[in-house]
Amino acid sequence: TTTTKTDTTSTWTKDGKTVLYNSALAAYSKYNMTQQERENLSLCYADKISKGYTKAQLDAMLDAEVKKIKNDAFKKCAEENNITLKLLETKISPDKKSLQGCWQSYDFSFCFN
Repeated sequence: TTTTKTDTTSTWTKDGKTVLYNSALAAYSKYNMTQQERENLSLCYADKISKGYTKAQLDAMLDAEVKKIKNDAFKKCAEENNITLKLLETKISPDKKSLQGCWQSYDFSFCFN
C-alpha cells in the first residue's frame, strides 16, 4: 500500500480562504450594492481564486500577475451575478473654512470670511 502525502503548501486553508473573502468584501464595499450582494460576490471571488490556483502557485507569481488574476475574478463574479460595478458617490459638504477667501474679477470682487 502506498500512502499519498498531501502538499499542505498548495492547499487552501480556512484562514487562507477567509483572507480572500475579506479582501473581496472590503473591495466590493466601494461599490453601490446591497450587503447580501457583496457577500455573494465575495464568496464567488474566494471560490474562483481558491479553485483556480493553489496557494503555492499564487505565492510563486509576480505581484502584477496576482493582481491581474484577482481583478479578473473580481469583475467576472460581478458579471456572472448580473451586478454592475458602480462606485459609491461621495458627497462632500463644504465647511466654512473651505469657503473662506477673496476673489476678484475685472469689475467686481467678493469675499467670504
